[in-house]
Amino acid sequence: MKNLLTLAMFIFCFSGLNSLNAQSFSPPEPFTQGESNKANAYLGLANYDFLLLWEQSIDTFSTAIYYKYYLDGGEPQLMVSEPGVHFKKPMILNWGTPGDTTFMVMFEKVSNNKTELNYIKFAGDGGHTAPLIFANTGNTNNTLALPGDFYTTLPIAYNSNGHLLTTRIEYNNGIISFANPDTLYSGIISDIQVKMNVLYWISNDSDSARLMMAHEDYQNNWSEPEVVFVAIEMGTFGSANHYADDQVLAFSYKENNQWHINNYTWANGYSDFTPLDIVREDPFDYGVFSTYFGVDDGDLQIYHLAYVDDTLGAQEIFINQEYYSNEYTQLSYLGTTSRNPKFYLGENEYNYGNWGYLIWEAYVNGFWQLYYSRAPFTWGSINENQQIVGVKVSPNPATGLISITNNRELELSYSLYDITGRILIEDVSSEITINLNTYSFKRGVYVLTIRNGGEQSSQKIILE
Repeated sequence: MKNLLTLAMFIFCFSGLNSLNAQSFSPPEPFTQGESNKANAYLGLANYDFLLLWEQSIDTFSTAIYYKYYLDGGEPQLMVSEPGVHFKKPMILNWGTPGDTTFMVMFEKVSNNKTELNYIKFAGDGGHTAPLIFANTGNTNNTLALPGDFYTTLPIAYNSNGHLLTTRIEYNNGIISFANPDTLYSGIISDIQVKMNVLYWISNDSDSARLMMAHEDYQNNWSEPEVVFVAIEMGTFGSANHYADDQVLAFSYKENNQWHINNYTWANGYSDFTPLDIVREDPFDYGVFSTYFGVDDGDLQIYHLAYVDDTLGAQEIFINQEYYSNEYTQLSYLGTTSRNPKFYLGENEYNYGNWGYLIWEAYVNGFWQLYYSRAPFTWGSINENQQIVGVKVSPNPATGLISITNNRELELSYSLYDITGRILIEDVSSEITINLNTYSFKRGVYVLTIRNGGEQSSQKIILE
């Protein structure tokens, strides 16, 4: 089978087909400042805005979670805090339809040598609940992995006392809850990732570490866990699941007393390893962003790797923007220690893409602060095909309603994607007029794909 990781490895298009270079990332800027240590930033879509979450030290025994809606320039707001309790590693879980503005913030609560998973429900008007318990069986509930897709038909996984448990969102009489968890694996678990309908985790024993995986079928039945990779020692995963079509898993491992980075892809039974030409004596502190766009033949579109390296006595951020390239550009010149670089998607860039954010921690003036750099993650090669005879789409631009005119009453299957490849509307109809209600969608660029048998048409749609 053709190696899908060699087919358009790195297509960035900004105002056409011009490739991005390493200088497309902005100079480092502080996301937060102040006399307190901050860590584990998370940037996610919430309420048609983007919510920045982070944990912030209150004292030696207490850590709070703060947030701010960064597009409106609002001030940081305290989400949850309690003396003697560490609230850690916040993440966002969306659900429902694209017009649903409710979401959850999930996090760890560590108190009295016990770790439990909590969540807070946010409403569309910005109000939210007090912390609610998600998992508290035994003394250890952590390593939470959430699906990146807006629709939470994908699994939610976590470690509970050495057992890998999976669950998902379900609806009971219109009330959102979690299904009873299933136990998928038992052992020493150090990291978990959700990639589409595939679950990965790292399992350790006394003399080796194993990269493990299991996948679901369409009836939500899990395969038997299988070993993908074995090493003397493995680090945590370097990539995050930003959307469901992100299929590349990055991981680090130790071999011959040196640390390496490898990438693994599994899709419908096809697997592929792509080791990178990076070797260090110490474990990597790194992040990876990769994604596919559903409108471009399923090829890998974006791949970024950022890692921390020594230079002139400082720990700076270096970045690579091509999958097979060994050319890394120094991104930060802060002259200090940096750590924990992670990529996230941000607001619409309006030229067929989103802003991509790299967020990390830098030790400045005696405290760990959050810094970021951003670049446009865009494309311009959707391959807009000639319209199917008798089928017309109007208006374009649109303000809330898109009509597909189907004069020949063909059986049309149609899908509306946002710029990340996420399906917002999908259906089949042979009506003469098919109306797509987009009033609840954000302004920006979308892609409408229409199929009739072997014919297919794709075009950009602008919502104003």
